[in-house]
Amino acid sequence: MTPSHKRNRVCQLRALTRAGARQQSGRRAGGACSTGLQPRILQLNTEGLTASKISVIEKLAYTFKALVILLQIPKIWRRALVVAIPKPNKPEGDPKSYRPISLLCIPFKILERLIYARVEPIVDPLLPGSRLGSGGRSTVDQVTLLTQDIEDSFSAKKKAGAVLSI
Repeated sequence: MTPSHKRNRVCQLRALTRAGARQQSGRRAGGACSTGLQPRILQLNTEGLTASKISVIEKLAYTFKALVILLQIPKIWRRALVVAIPKPNKPEGDPKSYRPISLLCIPFKILERLIYARVEPIVDPLLPGSRLGSGGRSTVDQVTLLTQDIEDSFSAKKKAGAVLSI
């Protein structure tokens, strides 16, 4: 992204946040766009959200629009807290007795689901139904299909092969 392109995105972000502030407060939130300053992504903590005059949904909407315009996700949103959950009926001293889970930032999870909801209906019909992990099919199904294809090739006196791409 060129510097001028990034400056335009910064100006769009500022215009967006000014429009939101103007809409909520009824007064004009002015100020020229300075090309040397980076925009501040809204800090989303529970105290700030509950104390603000702007509703939580509107604040998240403005934040998500800003992130889409800038094509950036805050680093703090990308951090995960990994917690070990003990498996039932397993010895606590064994590390294999724990299941790790990653706790992500709630606004990031919301944004992820919003993006998925928009992209999935467009992309899903374009993908082949035999792809790994597709709805209703497991990896075991794929291995079974591969094995069947190889057996069919051998019985028809043809050559068979597989390519693993990682």
